Amino acid sequence: MRRVVLSLIFVFLMVQLNSLAGEWTIVRNPQWQTSFFDAFFVDSLTGWVSGQRGTILHTKDGGKTWSAQKSGVTYDLQSISFADPQTGWIVGANGTVVHTKDGGQTWSRQYSPVQSWLLSVSFADAQTGWASGDGGTIIHTKDGGKTWKKQDSNTNNELMGISAGSAKDVWIVGGGATILHTSDAGENWKFQNPPSGESQGQSGVMTNVYFADSNVGGAVGGLGTLIGTTNGGNDWKSYQASVPMPNGMAAALYNIVFYGSNNIWAFGDFGTIMHSADGGKTWEVQGPGIGARLLGGSFVNDSEGWIVGADGTILHTADSGKTWEMQSGVGGSNDLRSAYFQNANTGWVCGKSGTIIQTSDGGKTWKAQKSNSLFEMMSIKFVDDRNGWASGDMGVTVKTTDAGEHWTSTSVGTVYKLNNICFAGKNKGWFIGHISTIQHTYDGGKTFIGQGDGSVDMMEYRKAFFLNEDKGWIVGQFGKATQTKDGGMMWKPMPIYGGMDLNGIYFSDEMHGWVVGAMGTYIYTTDGGTTWNTSSAGFFGTMNDVYFKDAQNGWIVGSEGTILESTDGGMSWTEVPKLTESELYDIAYSDGVLWAVGKWGIVLKKVLQ
Repeated sequence: MRRVVLSLIFVFLMVQLNSLAGEWTIVRNPQWQTSFFDAFFVDSLTGWVSGQRGTILHTKDGGKTWSAQKSGVTYDLQSISFADPQTGWIVGANGTVVHTKDGGQTWSRQYSPVQSWLLSVSFADAQTGWASGDGGTIIHTKDGGKTWKKQDSNTNNELMGISAGSAKDVWIVGGGATILHTSDAGENWKFQNPPSGESQGQSGVMTNVYFADSNVGGAVGGLGTLIGTTNGGNDWKSYQASVPMPNGMAAALYNIVFYGSNNIWAFGDFGTIMHSADGGKTWEVQGPGIGARLLGGSFVNDSEGWIVGADGTILHTADSGKTWEMQSGVGGSNDLRSAYFQNANTGWVCGKSGTIIQTSDGGKTWKAQKSNSLFEMMSIKFVDDRNGWASGDMGVTVKTTDAGEHWTSTSVGTVYKLNNICFAGKNKGWFIGHISTIQHTYDGGKTFIGQGDGSVDMMEYRKAFFLNEDKGWIVGQFGKATQTKDGGMMWKPMPIYGGMDLNGIYFSDEMHGWVVGAMGTYIYTTDGGTTWNTSSAGFFGTMNDVYFKDAQNGWIVGSEGTILESTDGGMSWTEVPKLTESELYDIAYSDGVLWAVGKWGIVLKKVLQ
């Protein structure tokens, strides 16, 4: 009897262990899944950040830790201004103005006479402030926001940035190369002239302005526009600064901040940060090593400051920008597009803004690797334990020969976006993407040649799968699908019909293959692709990728955090209980462990039984 009881206990424990082993778990889930628009610090310890969907974060320790404050709204909050450590305002969409009198412990909404999108706010003191926004909107308060009144801007242009040099002198910039100035607290607004040529910038867009006092100020805009004045805007001059050109054009700049009249920082697209220590006479490019769009910032002295931006980016410097640290965590909350794992512990994930992160302990910890790319990386693959590739927007491709310690840029012969990398062995690989691009290497990347079926169209390939060096398939947009039996020397259409976007393909062996795509598209073959059968996985959203461990056991990932599992070769599918609402883009497998990656930087893991 005792032996029977012990056997039952053993069986029960094994069932429990197997059950636990089979569960999906979240191993990476960035705390701040939002983009940040502005930052404001009143001293080296105390600051606020605002962002999407009513987000307000607060720090009391210089950004080492951040806590959420309740804004009371769900609109995007674009701009922050504090008059003192207790008194502040934040403005945003739908004419939103929120105000605090206690350092953000409580925020209350103030009445706004407009419903337009307010893009910028600036207070000269605790009583006097302005906000500007869409359609030439300017609103003004003389009583700390108890009442706000509209002012006449004499323009319908979007007014994107505002800065109060004093309680009387205020400047606003916006679309159409607009520069407005008032010297009487807004009773009258007058146009100022930008330097010759700046009005021809990115549709003439001036994005932001900052005045250190009533005379010294600067403004930024599209196509690297960077201008300044030392006489209150009577004369604006272009700064002589070589703004980076990551995509062949000078990066758009979205904000400018001063500390005193000499230290200036301007920042914007592709992680661009420009710094001048001499009032704009000379400029240097500072490299935070990320490609995120940078939107707001604040400096408390000539050394220490913060810059925030898209995808959870919070950067901090204590040495005037010579070095920057990411306070919002490794990789921020950038979307993760692709994963590759060598074994159960060691893997790489790539994604937005040139992100490459690596783990060597099964996802417990992650470290950033410098990709030397500012563009979104869509795919990452290794051919052995040291040699790997990542590629993405504009055909940008990087390669490593030391397991990612160093990534160097290389060319695969295209400037079109590359969505996927597939290797069959160490030497033969295919890089596929927009405009039906297929770039093939037969010598481990020393040379690349273009392949294809001869058609010229605007459609994109999204996923490739090669069973061996000869036999492969590629699927893509609007049902486009092609196959080869000779390593890509000849490509011919796959017999797949329907016209829906096809996002993922996988073969478990010579005969069994699966394709998934948009609006629940699910197709399979049991004869090596001679014929394809349309079926249903029971999910009608977007399915992005599919993987089968063998001919019976498979998984699909897709929108809204969906994971489907099959144990009968895909004849039926079961939805896994959801752990996230974030879209999942890619699924990877190695040494008994499945991985799924997706939006806002989420990573999930499943240890197979």
